[in-house]
Amino acid sequence: MHGDHRDPVADERLRKDLPVVTTQEAVDVLKGKSFTSLYPPEKWEQAVASRGDRWLRVASLPGKHGSPFLDVALPSVMGSMLEWGRGRARSAPACTYRATS
Repeated sequence: MHGDHRDPVADERLRKDLPVVTTQEAVDVLKGKSFTSLYPPEKWEQAVASRGDRWLRVASLPGKHGSPFLDVALPSVMGSMLEWGRGRARSAPACTYRATS
């Protein structure tokens, strides 16, 4: 959550109870904007959201802004792997990328 990636209109208009999976640093900022469903997973942890028989799993992956010099100066970052489907979510994520030739 830093100025060049935030959308102030979204901050104002988004429902404050929408689930947000992000870094602990961003959670602290979003709490100040009245967001209530915030999930800061540790690296490799997963968060699963569902509605009816549909589900979305977000796995937290290590991420970097760039060079080690920049990492010191910039806020934390979280890479994400998304997996979604219908029915019962598997207990372990499956690779959802398939290369095509």
